[in-house]
Amino acid sequence: MTFSALTSQLLRLAPLPRRLLLIAADALFIPLAVWLSFWLRLAHPFNANFLQSLWMMPAALLIGVPLYAFTGQYKGLTRYVGSQALYRLAGRNGLLVVLLVPWG
Repeated sequence: MTFSALTSQLLRLAPLPRRLLLIAADALFIPLAVWLSFWLRLAHPFNANFLQSLWMMPAALLIGVPLYAFTGQYKGLTRYVGSQALYRLAGRNGLLVVLLVPWG
């Protein structure tokens, strides 16, 4: 299957399966982003500080996915995405970081 065929098939999905696909992607990318932030900051992929903060991965998921859902993140991304939606996305990600900083 070519890339263009895959993208056209994804675009034809109903809104609910698209939202579920976005939630699944976030469930993968949020912990990856937490791990990469430790790796970049500490210059080692499995530093002792990271291993002591492993709880942050599930916490980021438990805070991040509902935050995105309740603020309309997935609704906006399953419709037309304009510049206003991108500004909201940046705000949501900023809020997620601010909520996680006190525990880091």
